[in-house]
Amino acid sequence: VVEQDKKGEKTITKKNIIDEKQTYKYKMTELFKDFDKDRIELIGVLPISEYGKFYSLWDINLAYVEHNKFTKAKSPIKIVEGAFYKCINVYSNHGGYQNEFTNLAPNELKRDLLKYCAMQTENKEEWIKAISFWVENYNTDLWNNVINRQFDFVNDVFDIKNQVDERLEFYENCIKENSKQSES
Repeated sequence: VVEQDKKGEKTITKKNIIDEKQTYKYKMTELFKDFDKDRIELIGVLPISEYGKFYSLWDINLAYVEHNKFTKAKSPIKIVEGAFYKCINVYSNHGGYQNEFTNLAPNELKRDLLKYCAMQTENKEEWIKAISFWVENYNTDLWNNVINRQFDFVNDVFDIKNQVDERLEFYENCIKENSKQSES
């Protein structure tokens, strides 16, 4: 918990959550409680060495976030990883997920994302409809087109190998600018 006094001084205190209903795990369990337990599995925190491989275990990657100030700054890494492993992403079209994934996607992919993947709501029934849509359309042409276009998009935009020259040029320009300012 971060608390700020009248002088603007901040103190950080570690507090255990007593009410289980306040935990993210509880909220996610509640959100998907009506699903058949054989059809959905919620996975907790994994060690970094195992993190990437779990994407290969499923077909639909769910990236739900509550709409608040904290999640508005969230990076799109979860849906980028899902796309890289060729999962269908059903995600909250909010914050970094929207700004750094949906908005950057090519127009053809963006249309499908906005129609079938990028959830504009926190409404549970709408999420169930979207997930059910993909379950019913598993391995169809639409499914394959979306996963392949997502993969191509993240491979192009988010793969560091494809961005090295651009980043190197940026850093070289920063150094030049800094040198010019130092000389003045």
